[in-house]
Amino acid sequence: MSITKWEPFTDVFDDMRDLRRQMRRVSRVFASEVSLPFDVYETPEEVVVRADLPGVAPAGVKVEYRPGMLTVHGSRRFQHPESATFLRRERGEGEFHCSVAVDAAVDEARIRAVHEHGVVTVHLPKMPEAKAHEIPVETR
Repeated sequence: MSITKWEPFTDVFDDMRDLRRQMRRVSRVFASEVSLPFDVYETPEEVVVRADLPGVAPAGVKVEYRPGMLTVHGSRRFQHPESATFLRRERGEGEFHCSVAVDAAVDEARIRAVHEHGVVTVHLPKMPEAKAHEIPVETR
């Protein structure tokens, strides 16, 4: 019988690393949706949403705006031989979507989406704010 010194921190971190690796493997098997990284920022003139969509043709992307909500969705598929056995697979394929709440009042007629180098940028122009102005009072 051999005696092994217990290293609580090393053992716990090794177990956590193994668990994370196994969870990534399981999530790839069962995941039907692709993770969609995106950024949202606001300027005084507009709200901008940028989504990274490498490998997705412009025709494979659908952008919808409903008051207060922007949604980007579509699908991505990669070509590979039927007989291929993956040694590593990190590029997700399948359906993707993201929805972003937009609090600003948006001028819907001027929304535009641009697909360039695998990045979709959606520009949501803000409505001009109503400014107070004096209204003359008529006398009769």
